[in-house]
Amino acid sequence: MEAVKRFGKGLFPSYASRAPMLTERMDDYYIGGLYAMATGANACWHNLIDWFDTGIFTKKCLISDYRHGPGQDAVTGGHGRSSAMAILDAIWPQGEWMQSVDASIKAAVNSANGLLTIDARELVFPDLPHMSPMSYESGSSGRQHAFIVQQPEAQEKPISGDSCAELSTVFPKIKQLYSTAAYSGFGTSVAFGDFSSTGRKDVAIGAPYRRTSDGGNAGVVYVVRGDTVARSFSQQDIEDADPLVLSLHSETNTTNNYPLFGASLAVVDLNADGIDDLAVGSSAYGDNPTGAVLGRVDVYLGRAGSGLATTPDYTLTASQLLEYTDSPFSHQRIGGFLFGEDVDNDGFVDLLIGAPYHADVPYEIHAGRVFGYRARRRVDRFGGQLGRPDFMLSSPERRAYEWFGFSVKAVHVAGNSSFLLVGAPGHTQVDRDMGDEHTLAGTIYAFSINASHPDPRFEGLKFSSIKDKTQLGSQMHVWQTDDKPLVLFGSPSEHNSGRPKSLADPAPPERGWQAGEVRVIDPARWTDGGDKVDGLAGLLETLRGVQSPGHFGRALAAIKEDVWIGEPLSRLGDGRVYRWRKGFANPECYMVENSVGRAHFGYSIVGAEGAKGRELLVVTAPHDSQFTRLGGIMSTTQNNNEATASSDVQPVVNGSVAAADVGSESTQQPQEEAVEIPPEEIPYNLTIKAPNGSVIPIVATSQETIQDLKQAIGETPSTIEYSCFYLAFDDQRLNDFAELGEIEELPKEAHLTMHEDQYTERDARAHVSRLRDLLAGPSTANPIIAGLDAGASIFSTVKHPNGAVD
Repeated sequence: MEAVKRFGKGLFPSYASRAPMLTERMDDYYIGGLYAMATGANACWHNLIDWFDTGIFTKKCLISDYRHGPGQDAVTGGHGRSSAMAILDAIWPQGEWMQSVDASIKAAVNSANGLLTIDARELVFPDLPHMSPMSYESGSSGRQHAFIVQQPEAQEKPISGDSCAELSTVFPKIKQLYSTAAYSGFGTSVAFGDFSSTGRKDVAIGAPYRRTSDGGNAGVVYVVRGDTVARSFSQQDIEDADPLVLSLHSETNTTNNYPLFGASLAVVDLNADGIDDLAVGSSAYGDNPTGAVLGRVDVYLGRAGSGLATTPDYTLTASQLLEYTDSPFSHQRIGGFLFGEDVDNDGFVDLLIGAPYHADVPYEIHAGRVFGYRARRRVDRFGGQLGRPDFMLSSPERRAYEWFGFSVKAVHVAGNSSFLLVGAPGHTQVDRDMGDEHTLAGTIYAFSINASHPDPRFEGLKFSSIKDKTQLGSQMHVWQTDDKPLVLFGSPSEHNSGRPKSLADPAPPERGWQAGEVRVIDPARWTDGGDKVDGLAGLLETLRGVQSPGHFGRALAAIKEDVWIGEPLSRLGDGRVYRWRKGFANPECYMVENSVGRAHFGYSIVGAEGAKGRELLVVTAPHDSQFTRLGGIMSTTQNNNEATASSDVQPVVNGSVAAADVGSESTQQPQEEAVEIPPEEIPYNLTIKAPNGSVIPIVATSQETIQDLKQAIGETPSTIEYSCFYLAFDDQRLNDFAELGEIEELPKEAHLTMHEDQYTERDARAHVSRLRDLLAGPSTANPIIAGLDAGASIFSTVKHPNGAVD
């Protein structure tokens, strides 16, 4: 196994540099991805048992089941055979394959005890015909295929940009919510929304691989208050954060236990009542996880005061959507790409469903589509079904594997010009001058919208790359600056065109492969006839990643004047994020320390402006394994509008230290006149009495929560032994998530009391974990070493109750 791992590690850069899907879609690609293979094997196993028992095998899940006769190939959709299958048939015909399998596995049931005995013999492989290593040619496609093993070249060492500042230098308050459910994928999707119309931003987090109570991996979505952030760095199990938990209910009509509920999220206003609603996608919902009709979208309506219900108000399945398309042969796959965009600029956010793996006809496989549902007052005439889309968009060129609908964004430009941008990162671009084809170059189509034709209409405006594997259209974001909107085009798999080429020739992969780039575009130039830069109208800046494969631009967000860019695969998969604003020569690099590594920090990013002007940023790391294998973690950060120049720690800009007041002419601040402090800004002077008699003084602001105070108490030496308690004022228990400024009866100077609380099983586990942390000391944990290292303890001695001292 170790030899296989090392061999694969050596080959990976060479193959992954040629096929971006090996890095960016390895986990979640609907067929052939790791999750699809795992769920397929699980579904197939029970049928194999039936085969051993009865000799009848009906489940189409073996390799041989995907090998059909001429003209009926499952992979090519009935239009010819792939070259790979032609090679397989030439070496090992299907009939001989099944006979060999049947002869190698024998099963018998003991009539006395009912035990199933499986006798597995060595599988006999046929003699391979002599083939030239470069000569096999398929008669159907004319393409040549070769099987070559080369000595792998040494991997490129990390280059500049490895040194990053801690994210706390910009956001002094960081709270991490994590999952203790292994392989849950917590943080795969994330979204901000005010679902109860309170003026507060809630945060919804998807965990599509989370096991549910019925034993399946149906997935869940957690909804928690997004602006409840600790006063200092803290970590908390998501189950302890009092979340609203959404999941598919057992009465859903599907035999597939792995629908991936929470694979994508979007905040919309479907019923146009001014309150945010939540759309949740289940990208694998259906009877067959690799079937032609797959996916589901559930919409949970927000309600003033009460928020979201636990059952969806509207539902759309792929089989229902099939009734509204114009082709009875279409392959429907929805739920993996949801977008909330105000298409017609009426102030209400519409629901857009991207379907990049959709096909109207078999020879346009993965051409893609977009289905739009406008925000409007709705009357439920379909028993909770979402019904027919208000509009459906197809690619103007309708090419196979174009992945039209991979990303969608609406942008409204001054002068009453509006566009709906749709990304097609799989588009193959033809260079008209040279006649060359550039695979996976990518294209973004701009559909115009105006009062004369409210449905988006393509009028010829598009943006294309003429460079292989750019995948332009993979990510998009609209940045609302003070004076006008700007558009960000992210192409995380693009080769960094600013990196020098390797001296070796040939040298796959080149330096900078899949480093990623982000382009900053001014859409006002699209209509004024401005000059094109690098083939793109309105191009202002090109930001480039520096590590291979870092996937700079995998996630994009913007808060006021700052743009945030995710690079989840940098630092050997640890991941990091970058901040950029107009005037910066290079993006600033930030990270959050992870003792285990390979967390994919920066996989998803969302930003918002919270209550009282606070800047909120959420960054997820769905592969984080600090608390359990691939459990996932989400970092919620908050900035109370404090200037980053006041920080003592300076950010790092691609390997070099940059002044924290970038863009200012002078670091000396003029002396301000004394101003009257508003009552809500006057700090609270609190004293808290513990059960052991200790008194802890705490100074806090009105934005701090009771949970923040508890965190501070838990870090105080005199009360460090308490892990399960609550705070009370005038003998009244205080809500852990209430801000001090919201507690009307609480004066600016108050005395609170601590009370020990009843331990639940979760609390007891947390207490034991805390004790182990205290005994282990402040040194970085080594996951390989089990047990406690008393020599590294923060305590000099350990006393037994009988008086003995260790």
